[in-house]
Amino acid sequence: MINKKSLGNYGEDLACEFLIKKGYIILERNFNCRLGELDIICMYRGLLVFIEVKCRYSLNYGVGIESINSTKVKRIISSSKFYIHLKSLYDLNVRYDIINIDLNLEENKKNIQHYEDAFRL
Repeated sequence: MINKKSLGNYGEDLACEFLIKKGYIILERNFNCRLGELDIICMYRGLLVFIEVKCRYSLNYGVGIESINSTKVKRIISSSKFYIHLKSLYDLNVRYDIINIDLNLEENKKNIQHYEDAFRL
């Protein structure tokens, strides 16, 4: 059994590798503030992109993207606004993405799906 933190870190590692290959520049990982956590913050073609990563090794609880509800979206947006203020990045356009990773540990396979512009302010 894989613990949640290890699975999350592994998923974020895979997501960063995937994003870097697509030309994204990773600015930060696991940014924490009192409002919540931002998994990956990056730049892509002049956009500031906030990415939520969901990684699952079992479909017993559904696919990862299904766990992102309106409360989670509000936390991500609030945390991103705080980050923008903290770093004075007001002039950048912002996008919110989701990366969903389904792992098949028995066959050592992974399926990575990138949902660009998954939600908006």
